[in-house]
Amino acid sequence: MRRLRGTHNTVKRLAGYAFRRRRISIPLGVLLVIVIAAAGWNLSRLRSRAATPTVVIAALAALPRPTRVVAFSEGCSTSRCHSGFAVVASAKADRAIHVPVAAGRCDQCHAPDRGGHEYPLLRSNTQLCTNCNATMSASVVEHADLSADGCMECHDPHGGPDRALLRVRSTQETCVRCHQGHSAQVRHAPGVAGHCETCHDPHGSSQPGLLRSATVVENCRECHEAATAATLNSVFSHAKVTGSCGGCHDPHAPSQKNLLPASLRETCVSCHRDVGDTMTDATVTHNPVLKGEQCVRCHDAHGTDHPAMLRNSEVEVCMSCHNQPVVAADGRKVPSMSSVVTRPVVHGAVRQGECSACHSVHGGNHKKLLQEANAIAPHGPYDGRNFALCYSCHDPKLVNDSARTQFRDGDRNLHQAHVKSGERSMGCGACHVVHSGEQPRLMATSVNFEGSSWAMPMKYELAEQGGRCASACHETIEYSRAPGGARAGGGRP
Repeated sequence: MRRLRGTHNTVKRLAGYAFRRRRISIPLGVLLVIVIAAAGWNLSRLRSRAATPTVVIAALAALPRPTRVVAFSEGCSTSRCHSGFAVVASAKADRAIHVPVAAGRCDQCHAPDRGGHEYPLLRSNTQLCTNCNATMSASVVEHADLSADGCMECHDPHGGPDRALLRVRSTQETCVRCHQGHSAQVRHAPGVAGHCETCHDPHGSSQPGLLRSATVVENCRECHEAATAATLNSVFSHAKVTGSCGGCHDPHAPSQKNLLPASLRETCVSCHRDVGDTMTDATVTHNPVLKGEQCVRCHDAHGTDHPAMLRNSEVEVCMSCHNQPVVAADGRKVPSMSSVVTRPVVHGAVRQGECSACHSVHGGNHKKLLQEANAIAPHGPYDGRNFALCYSCHDPKLVNDSARTQFRDGDRNLHQAHVKSGERSMGCGACHVVHSGEQPRLMATSVNFEGSSWAMPMKYELAEQGGRCASACHETIEYSRAPGGARAGGGRP
C-alpha cells in the first residue's frame, strides 16, 4: 500500500507538470488522468478489505464419495466435501454451526472411518448429546421424541437456522411437526412469538405437559404476577378451581379475548349454573350482566378480599353505576342513589351495605329486580305472599300480634289496621321508604297515592309512647302504647 501511494503521488506530479509545460499531448494527459483514478480506486479497495475481512469457503461441485479410508486429520469440511458444515463468516450468514463442527473436531461425536466412508457415532443419539448438554437430565415426564430418534428428531447435529440448531427456523415450527398447530384469532403471546419453550421444557419435566414450573399457577406466574398473586393470596378467590388457571383459560387456541374458551358469561356459568339459570329464567334483567364487561364488571375473576369476589364492597360496586341516574333494561329511569347513605334514617340492609338483601343482581321476576314480591298499592284481601320481601327480615307477626309491634294504640295493632283492611289491604311501601329517609321509622315524606302519579304528602312525628301521623289519607291522628291508647290520654286515634 505504501508503494502504491508513492506511485500515485509521482504520477500526479508528472501529469501536472506536463500540462503546465504543454510538452505532452492532450491524449496522453487524458490517459494519465485515467491511470490516477484507477490507482485511487484500487487504494480504496485495499483499505476496505483491510477494515472488514471476510472468510468465505465457496462450495464447489462435490467430489465422488471416497472409497478409501479418510482420516479426520485430512479435514471433513472443504470446498468440495461437506461444504455446508463450514463456517461462513459473512454478514449474510444465517446458519448456526455446532461448536465441534466449527472447530473441525468431528471426532468428538464420530468414530474413525470404518470403511465405505462411514463414521459411526461414539454413543447413542441421546447419550452423545447429554455428554455435553446438561439440559438433558432425567425427568419424570420425558418428551416422547426422546424415546424414538432422540435429540435428532428436533435438532440438526451439524448446524441449524438458530443457536439451538433446530431443523426448522423456530421452536413453534418444530413443535407443530408433531403437535396440532394453533391458528385461533386470539393467541397467547408466547405462541404468537413462536416460543413454546416459554411455558414448556422441550426436553423433559417433572410436570404433565412438560411445564417448566411445579404447578400450572407457578408456570403462569412467570408472566402474570398480579393475576396469580390475587388468586393465591386473596381471601375470596378461584385458587381451588378445578384445573387451576386452565380451568378458565385456554393457553393455546382460545376463541375469546383473555384466552377464554368461550364468552365471558358462558365461561362463568359453566361452573356457576345457579346464576346461569337465574339469568336465563329472568323476566326482569340487569344490564351489566348482559352487556359490556358482564360478570367482571362487578367481580374480579381471580380473587379479592370481598365476599363473592366483588371488586369492592357491595354498596361501592352498586354505587359505581347508581351514583347517577341510569336507565334500566326495561326502559325505567332509576334515580341516583348517591344520597341514600347520607340521609338521617337509613334502612338496616343499606346501612350494612347489603343491596343484594333486597335486589337480585343477576336478574329476577319481580319489578325493580326485587328478590321477592313487595306490594305497595292497595289490593285485595291480605295475603302474606305479597309481603314476602319485607317478611324475609321482618317478623310477619307484626301485623297479627299487638305485642310484637310498637305501632299500636293501646292494644290495637295499627299495622294490622293498615295492612289487613278488608278488600283494600295496603303494602309496606304505602307508608315507608325502603332505602333511607328524613323521618323516623323510615316514614315517607310523600308517596304516590294508591299507585297514582300524585305524590301525597305525609308527616310523621315520633313520641315517647307513640307518635302522630298526618296524611291525605286521613286527618292527623295520634297513637299511644299506654293502656287505653291515645283516647285515654286525650288524643284522637
